[in-house]
Amino acid sequence: MVNKNKPQLPTFKVGRLGQIYEGKVAFGDLTPLIGTQASGKSLFWQVLKLLIDRHQVFENL
Repeated sequence: MVNKNKPQLPTFKVGRLGQIYEGKVAFGDLTPLIGTQASGKSLFWQVLKLLIDRHQVFENL
């Protein structure tokens, strides 16, 4: 039986960021990001980390 009350996984959409033209990631307990060399994987994680820490970053400016 499918649980219809299951919370939706958080998602992150990105577009036109460095080498990434368009992307969408649905996060779960473990979310690997797989791609070819120089495809924007590290840039994606750096931007995500900046968004998560944005309040602390702005407080320290």
